[in-house]
Order: sequence, then structure tokens, then C-alpha cells
Amino acid sequence: MDKLKENNRIAYLDYLRILAALAIVFIHMSAQNWYGESYTSSNFHIMLAYDCLSVWGVPVFVMISGALFLSRDISVKKIYTKNILRLLCAFIFWGIVYVLLAGKLPVKEIVFGIVYGHYHMWFILMIIGLYMATPILREVVKSETLTRYYLIISGLITIVIPTLITMAIVFDIPYFLTIQDIFNRNLTAMEFPSFLGYSFFYVLGHYINNKTISRKSEITIYVLSIVALVATYFLSIAASIHYETPATNFIFYKTINVAIYSVGIFVFFKNHCNKTFKLTPMLIYISSCTFGIYLIHLKISELFNQYFGINTLSMNPIITIPLLSVLYFLISLGVVAIIKLIPIAKKYIV
Repeated sequence: MDKLKENNRIAYLDYLRILAALAIVFIHMSAQNWYGESYTSSNFHIMLAYDCLSVWGVPVFVMISGALFLSRDISVKKIYTKNILRLLCAFIFWGIVYVLLAGKLPVKEIVFGIVYGHYHMWFILMIIGLYMATPILREVVKSETLTRYYLIISGLITIVIPTLITMAIVFDIPYFLTIQDIFNRNLTAMEFPSFLGYSFFYVLGHYINNKTISRKSEITIYVLSIVALVATYFLSIAASIHYETPATNFIFYKTINVAIYSVGIFVFFKNHCNKTFKLTPMLIYISSCTFGIYLIHLKISELFNQYFGINTLSMNPIITIPLLSVLYFLISLGVVAIIKLIPIAKKYIV
């Protein structure tokens, strides 16, 4: 496959990693005060719109990991002693930091905060699970037939059927609550652990990265992506009206609509940003900081809110969400750059 590689890096994945990290900051800024808003307010709609435009960041991050890790012949020993060890160290270290900077907390909450991590650190545990499954999934992706089979089964179980059931419930289609109960009970009985979770996006990232996509298919993907993006916004409004509160049913990462335009963004960068844009040392460096930015940015936003009263409702959120997202991204980048000057910290916590 014709790829622009510099220093053994795939250009479009670095660009995607940087933008996905920024998108995740946007997600958290969009949600900062969203749940306190009435679903009929203008602020609700502004925050929802920004969330819809950025929610692709998490699936794409997982797809990037799959594109890289499932293509490499990494030993099980190296996965555990290098990749998983690093994630565990970062999880524990930043869990302690978030707890210490939260002020006085009961002992139970301190222990809880360290063991479970800050709420956004679920992503680290999920990636650890995918890394543990990598040696098995690497055998699956060696066969295109097995890869397609895996994507079909996991896509149906984790994304398509649950989303359709949610749609039916939100729009009050009769009998679907019963169908949901049957599906959940039978799925549990069938025990499909290897097909559940984010492994769909992990394998999909590898598949797209190694697949030549025709111009006709590409255009179809883009059209579907635009439709899915618009649908995400209006389905979220419908769900919020149904539950009479801001509802996340359709801005959840494992939904048909979010999956479609996450694929569209991944395909666009793969097909158009490898040959068009060159990597610079600065971009490569920022890309290497994205994990640290992900870990740190929420503490930066919490400190700004705690000590300066600055949050997305300080002004009109149509201004504050992008402004604070970029600001916290850059501040986090600066903090990560300082941490990277410390050899051991550079290796294990960012």
C-alpha cells in the first residue's frame, strides 16, 4: 500500500491522533454543564451540537490503536512489560493526582478514586483489555474472511441491535421493551465476551488501514457519515424529549450513527492525508503527547473552574466550548512537555 511514512510513522494516523485528542477535550467541555440544562434550552442544543461534532474522537482513537497494534508482530511479553505496564503506571499515578488535587476527601473516596481512577480513565482499562486480546485478534486479522466475520458478529451484537432497540424504545414502538429483555438475557446466556466491547473498532481500524477503498465506496461512506451526523443530533433531541432530560443514548460511542461517521473520518484521513500533508517534527511531537493530554486536560478544566470560576457557562457556550477546549488542550500539551523532560516520568506516566 502506498503510504507516506516518515521515521516509520504513518502520516494520517498522527494527524488523526492529534485531532481525536482535541475532539475528546471538546466532548468533555460540551458535557461539562450539559446535564444541568433543560432539554428545551438553547444551551442544551449548543452543547449537544458540539458533542455530536466531536464524539467520533473515542472510536477513532481505538481504531488508530488497532491499525497499529494488529499490524505489528509484538510478543506477549513485550505487550505486558512495555505497553500494559505503562498504562497501569499512568492509571495509578494520575488516579492519585486527581484525588490529591480534589481537596479533602473521606478515606473511602480516596481509595475509590485511586482504584477506579477519574471517570474518564475508563478508557485506559478498556485499552488494556484490547492489548491483552491483541495476540488472539492478530490471528483473526490474518484472514480477511475471518476479519469480516468478526466485524459482522461484533458489530451486530454490540452496535446495530442495541441501537435499533434503543430507537424503538425512544419512539415508543410496541413490544420492544420485551424484545430488549429477551436480547439482553439471551446475549448473557450465549456469553459472547470475545465479540463485545470496543474490539469492533479495534479490528475495524486495522481492516480499513489495510483495505483499498474504491472511489464509489468512499463517496457512499461520506454521504452516510453526513446523514449519521445529522441523525445523531436529532435522535439525541428525540431521546431527551422522551426521557424529559438530556439523554446520551445516541451520542454513546457504540451506536450505529456514531460508528458510521467515525468510519467516515478515518477513511477520509487515510485516503487524503497521507500523500497531501507531510509530517513535521512538531506534529510528531504533539502526536506523542496526546496520551498525556487525554490524562491531564480534565484536571486542568476542574482547577480553572474551582479557583477561577471559569467554565463553559462563563459566557455563551457557543464561544466558551471551543475556546476552553483549545486552551486546555494547549495547557495540557505544555504540562506534558515538562513531564517529558523527566526520563522515568516520560516513559511511564505520559
